[in-house]
Amino acid sequence: MIPLEVENLTFAYDGRAVLRGVSLQLMPGEVLGLIGESGAGKSTIGLAAMGYARPGCRITAGEVVFD
Repeated sequence: MIPLEVENLTFAYDGRAVLRGVSLQLMPGEVLGLIGESGAGKSTIGLAAMGYARPGCRITAGEVVFD
């Protein structure tokens, strides 16, 4: 059982891909930390994984699976 799996995620703002090919698995009891420069996509990954997006933004490829 994998509680959260992101597979080959591509996310776009207003038709422009800002994340490409992001994959991760979060197992029971694990803690995940994302580190990167400002504007690198840390918040975007989290919001996309939770299904939140502002108007004009969407997942264009890949999938997010919650178990």
